[in-house]
Amino acid sequence: MSGVWVREAQAEDAAAIAAIQIDAWQVAYAHLLPAGYLQGLSQHTEARMAYWREQLGADRLIWVAQWGPDVVGWAAAGPSQDPDAHILVGAVEAIYLSPLHWRLGIGTPLLRTALAKLLRQGFTEATLWVVQGNVRAQAFCQALGFVPQPAAAKPMARGGATLTEQRYWRSLKPITSPRPAP
Repeated sequence: MSGVWVREAQAEDAAAIAAIQIDAWQVAYAHLLPAGYLQGLSQHTEARMAYWREQLGADRLIWVAQWGPDVVGWAAAGPSQDPDAHILVGAVEAIYLSPLHWRLGIGTPLLRTALAKLLRQGFTEATLWVVQGNVRAQAFCQALGFVPQPAAAKPMARGGATLTEQRYWRSLKPITSPRPAP
């Protein structure tokens, strides 16, 4: 998308990161979580901002997508924290876009930036977790080469509801064409 660029997140991006995370949850999970719980997330904006300010100061791998003067999305990545992951598995820990900017082509460069950074750090595989029922996120991940791992699912309780997160996986090894026969 023209006019959008991805850059490393800075401490001053904490407010935008927190707001995008809350807004995205309120829209993406409206059909999965109680309305009262989702509306109540807005009361925690200050706490989310403080959390992200701390994370941004902790040398985390976090990027933002910026469109003009506005931060419209963000992603975080690092080593996988899954107990069954080997040392070469990286993880996309989160990727969020402002709901007003969904389906505009902003998520793809954001996710590709995270994957490229994981590859440069020596990871050969990447995983991410997606809430089952978040059809938009599932399709997005699959379009970018992630495949679900049916055996890797875990419950996530929020607002009195229990959702299921599904792990997705993909190789980070560059695809190479076979050499032509001599």
